[in-house]
Amino acid sequence: MQSPVTANDSVSLGDPKRTNAQKHQFIRNSLLELISTIEDGESLPPERALSERLGAARMTVRKALDLLIDEGYLRRIPGKGTFVARSHALRANSADPFAHFTVDGASTAEAQTLDIVQEDTGSRIGLRLQLAPSATVTKVVRVCLVDGESVAIERLYLPSHIFPDLTAEHFTLFDVNELYRTQFNVKVTQSSQVLRAATVDQAESKLLGVPVHSPAFFVTTTKTDQDDRVVEYTESIYRGDKYRFYKVTGTDANGDSSSALSHRGFSNSHFIIS
Repeated sequence: MQSPVTANDSVSLGDPKRTNAQKHQFIRNSLLELISTIEDGESLPPERALSERLGAARMTVRKALDLLIDEGYLRRIPGKGTFVARSHALRANSADPFAHFTVDGASTAEAQTLDIVQEDTGSRIGLRLQLAPSATVTKVVRVCLVDGESVAIERLYLPSHIFPDLTAEHFTLFDVNELYRTQFNVKVTQSSQVLRAATVDQAESKLLGVPVHSPAFFVTTTKTDQDDRVVEYTESIYRGDKYRFYKVTGTDANGDSSSALSHRGFSNSHFIIS
């Protein structure tokens, strides 16, 4: 098998002008390119061989592999090696965990709308949407299927005066933010979430095909738009046997994460199909 790393790449990796971040990104990209050439379930070359091909320290390569394992691209079997787990590499951005799935060629994902109905907001949902209990909302229930298997449920509550005349056809795609922007001129500018451990109830167990009281992630999402209006409140259930929650937070050179997040750092989280 031909490695995606060339001699010139190895030289450039040792370029003193490269920052550590650039070197780590180069190694990551090279490993991802290599993974794309290997069949699902087959093994990667040994760490020593990868280190030589990449022109990087073995420990550096191991750290990069560990991150790709955490992200679901690979799996390690003690005593046997590191194997491609491409069919497991399906992720959901936590900014909109149900809506933005990235699926490789080995898996397919789809959203099915089970119900869409207008109803009174009520006190509980009204509090979250900042609406009077007598206001009208559109409730949308969707299920996410991966390779035909139900893995997540979401219940969206949308103010009817902001999103009038919604139908099931509006929700054939995952990306509801794109729907809001293109058809209602609503741009989501902030999304806040709360995640907690939960168990599925009887109705959820039937939709997800798991026993009652099976473990799950319960995630609530509240979105505001460019006019500082609350435009969506969503409650999502993720099968506990299918998902892991993965988070990476950047820091500045002094290890100050709060400074990094507010200025030049990053925070990235997503769910991973396991």
